Parts: sequence; C-alpha cells; structure tokens
Amino acid sequence: FQFFVELLFELCGNYRLSNESEDGYIEMPPATSVSELTRYAAKAQGVRGANLLVRALRYACDNSLSPMETDITATMLFDPRMGGFGLAKPRLNPRFEVSGKDRRALPQSAYLPDLYWAEANVSVEYDSDKHHLGSRKISQDAIRRNGIEHLGTRVVTLTWGQARNYYEFERVALLVASALGKKFGPGWYAWANRRIELHRLLVQR
Repeated sequence: FQFFVELLFELCGNYRLSNESEDGYIEMPPATSVSELTRYAAKAQGVRGANLLVRALRYACDNSLSPMETDITATMLFDPRMGGFGLAKPRLNPRFEVSGKDRRALPQSAYLPDLYWAEANVSVEYDSDKHHLGSRKISQDAIRRNGIEHLGTRVVTLTWGQARNYYEFERVALLVASALGKKFGPGWYAWANRRIELHRLLVQR
C-alpha cells in the first residue's frame, strides 16, 4: 500500500523515477492530479481496485519534486496505526510571491516552501546533503529559509542526516504536529515499532 501511495505522488508530482539518472529520478511535469484521480475513483466505484485508490488518495499530494520529498511527506501523513504521524496534508512547493515592499529585502521574486501547512503557517524545508554541499549551496539555502521566514512563515529545517535518523525525524514531525495542535492518543507508544519500521521502509532505505 505504501508503495502505491508513492506511485500516486510520482504521477501527481514533477519527477519520474529513472535508473539512468544519478539521482534516481528526472524532472517531468505531472501526469495527473489528486483531484483528477479522485473524480475518476468516484466514477469507478465497483471496479476492482477502486476502493484501494480511494484509500491511497487520502495520503497523496500534488507537486512533489523528488522521491525523498514524497517519502518524508507520506511518512508524516500516514495514520499512526500504519506507522505514520497522522498529520494533515501540507501543500508541496506552493509559490509565495514577493510583493513590492519586500523586494529590496529579498533577492528572489518568489519562494517555494517544500512542505507548507497554511493552517499553522509552518513549513518544513528539506536540505539534502547530496545537493546542498559547499559554501555556495549552504548560503543559498540560508537565503531561501530567511526569505520564507521574512514572508511570515515559520521554517523547520530537516537535513538529510536528520531525515535518515528516525529519532531526529520524529523530533521534526512532532514540532510540526505541535504547531498544528495535533494530539496523540494512548496508542502512540504502542505503535512506536511501526513508526520505526515505516521510516526504515520509506525514508531510511
């Protein structure tokens, strides 16, 4: 089921998996969208697999830019009984335009937070070590985060190392959960092993 959700992210995202790329994926425009697939699923009731599609669409999002962004998002969204954190869906890479009054302070005309929850005005920015090495990249990432924060959004940073370590990943997810007012029931501790296993399956591999 988790891999089916990953496929939906890919189809609705801006990349396709590719063995010919060093990164394991290439940039491509979306093949469809969550809303289009939802309409199709509604018309396909009774068709084999339609119920699975409906269930998977509860977790799929539009506009993912990479497999890692997909897996980070899915892990945060999956139901706690499945090993996830049960968070509300974020918007992936929404465009924040910079108004005229901020143009002198910010070097870019727009910013795209990786994962953004409008209801809490908080975003998670994923910094992949693979693509963010060197002083120039570090500086660019800092400028980007500063720009998003200047526009009024709280930024929580998630590095590649943090993402790969379950306990560091959990701390970031819980920061977002707190901002969203998410409460966890008594099953939280009982499902700890499921969270570790899901993280290993999707993010740590």
